[in-house]
Formats: sequence, C-alpha cells, structure tokens
Amino acid sequence: GLTPNTLYTFKAQARNQVGTVSPETTSVSTYTWAALPDAASASFTLVETDSITVQWGANNNPAGTQYRVRASTSASFGGGAAVITTDWGVMNSTGIVGLNVSATYFFQAQARNAVFIETAYTTLGSTSTLAVPPAATAPSFSSIGSNVMSVSWLPNGNPVVVTTYSVVMSTGSTYPNSFFGNVMVSTRPTGTPPTASVSGLVLNTTYYAYAAGVNANGVVSVYAALGSTSTLADLPLSAASTFTAVGLTDLTASWLPNGNAVSITTYTVVLSTAADFNLYATSITFSTIPAGALPTVNFTGLNNNTSYYFRVAALNNNGTPTAFVNLGSTTTVFSALAAPASLAFTDVGRSSIAASWGLVATATGYTLIASTKTSNPPTLIWTSSPTSDINELTAAVFTPALNANPTYDLFLR
Repeated sequence: GLTPNTLYTFKAQARNQVGTVSPETTSVSTYTWAALPDAASASFTLVETDSITVQWGANNNPAGTQYRVRASTSASFGGGAAVITTDWGVMNSTGIVGLNVSATYFFQAQARNAVFIETAYTTLGSTSTLAVPPAATAPSFSSIGSNVMSVSWLPNGNPVVVTTYSVVMSTGSTYPNSFFGNVMVSTRPTGTPPTASVSGLVLNTTYYAYAAGVNANGVVSVYAALGSTSTLADLPLSAASTFTAVGLTDLTASWLPNGNAVSITTYTVVLSTAADFNLYATSITFSTIPAGALPTVNFTGLNNNTSYYFRVAALNNNGTPTAFVNLGSTTTVFSALAAPASLAFTDVGRSSIAASWGLVATATGYTLIASTKTSNPPTLIWTSSPTSDINELTAAVFTPALNANPTYDLFLR
C-alpha cells in the first residue's frame, strides 16, 4: 500500500520469546519505484502535419515524477524504423515534432523515481499526423466529356502509398459550400500525380475542382483549389423542321440543343453549297449567341435555286466545340427569269447567224438557238450556241454550220 516514487524511512527492532524488545536500529531510507504511466487515460490533444501532442495519467505517481515518451512508425519500435525519444521531464503531456506528414505513429511512455530507477515502457496508443492540402498541377484536367472529367494534383509531400484524397467538383468559386450540384469522390492511394475521375456532372457547366488530403484516421485537410474548366457541350440534334422560311436569297435553319443550357451555349453554324463542305465551295460560317429552346439562325445573301447543306457544332464555356452534326440540305426558291429583250441580228453569213440582246437580271448564262420551225419552244433545233458569261450579250450559231439559204428562226433562252 505504499505510494509510488515516495521516500520511505525504515527502522527495525527485535523481540525475544518472552517479549523483551531490543532497541531500534539506525534509520535507513529509500524511494519506491514509480508506477507505469496510466495508458487508460492517454489521449492525443493536438495533432498537426508534423507534430503530435500526447498526454497520460500519473497513475498515483506524486507531483515531481519525471516521464519521457518515444514515438515510432513501427508498433514494435524495431525493424529499422526511426524512434524519436523526448528528454526526461516533470510533465504529464508532451509534443513530439519533426514527424512525417500523414504517417501513423505509435507512442510509449515510462516514468522514473527520484533516484532515476526507470519503469518499463507502457503503450499509449497510436494516431496519424495530418495530411497537407494538395497542390495544383498544370494541366489539372483531362479526359473531359459532357458529364465526366479527370482531375489531377500534386501530393505536396503526402506519402503516395497511404494518403487518400477527398475531391469535390463544384459550381462555386469557393469551397466549402452547400451547393446542391456538388459532386464528391474519395480516392484510394495512387501514383504521382494522384488522379480522380469524376462523373455525374452537368454538360456545358463550369466546375471548380478542390482536393483535400485525408490521413489514416480519416481526418481531412483544408481543401485546395485546383482550378476550373467546363464540361463539353453535347451534340446538337435535328429539329422536326430544320429549314423554315426558305426564300430566293435567304433561309432560316433551326436545331435542338439536346440538353445544352439555352442561356449559355453558343453554336458554330456552316451553310455550304457542297455536301462535303470542302474549302472550294461557297460557304457561310458564323457563331450564334445563346438562344432559346429552339436555336435558330437566318442566312441571307444566298443564290436562288441553289442547294445548300447545313451543319452545326455546339461550343462549351471554354469555346471547345463538339464535332459538327450534318442537319440536311434545302434549295432556295427558283426565280423565274424575264424573257430576253432586244434580240437583234448583228451578222448573217452563208452558214452562220450572229445576234445580240439585252441583259436579263439574275441570269447566269444564255443559249442562242436556231430552228427551221417558228413554234416556241423551238423544235427541230438545228444548232445552238451557249454562253457562260452572264455579261456576254452576243452569240453566233455556227457549229455545225447552218445550211445556206434556208429561213431560220432564232430563239434566245
């Protein structure tokens, strides 16, 4: 029933069989051993990225009892693992610094009495230092789709083989926040750089990426901002009626957004006279501003009676386009031409006749026809001479040569 680490003084005397007591001996003194530190009340009061503070109970040791603590990443304090040992001191808590980031440490403590007799070590338990916030890497984003992307970061000193991370994709420019659309994933230990694939995102939406290191105890570090980017827009779809209000020199084309946000999605539209949209064809290309539920564009300055092919691509917030989607073709309205006027003979030979006429608006060429019949449209066409220049207002009928002397009627088309 003696108190640990306490000085006790002893004397002794003897008594014989008849009860006679001898004088007391000279006094002798000694200290009891200190008790083992109380592991049952041990706790870790402050845990940082490179230090841990641990406390323990005195276990009836009196004030002034000295203790020391040691820490190691090995539960057996062997196997070549480093062991950090504090100095002796009168204390019931101490901090150990210089520890590794996001590493699990085991702790033991011992006591000694006033004459430096040491107890054995008693185990106080284990805990992990905190992980540090990750660092952004460039580029942070890869494999971007309409509802998925991968995000990467640098460990920033966190051990690769044990550290997990919490990754959040948010539409908010700061985090933490309570936005409904936040998407969170947890990673397992990976290589360098750590990478997470995040799905379930909204198409053509700007997301801000945040990552936090998680230590072995599940304690999360501060979230680090990794940058922002946008998911891709989705391919546009053909509307029930792609072409409306088709006129002589203009037409209106529409398409379906296919889930793309109507308030932010822009489109690149191309109208071409070639089905393969080659560089040599006549084309009109421009970008739209965000439109309503049925994006629409109006093309003007077109040629009449001409086939046009239409395609469109959606652009996300970063200006990254989807592939082009071909949405069909249509033909502008045919414009009936006025009959040529002022047809006149300019030269008559033995086997040829030359004529001139007035310019016809919007005509792209003329054909001079000779016939031995007076009916219109002409029949029994003897020969004809086409022109290719819209401003060429003369032509001669000569191939094959006309017969000499017959009467010919000339027609101009």
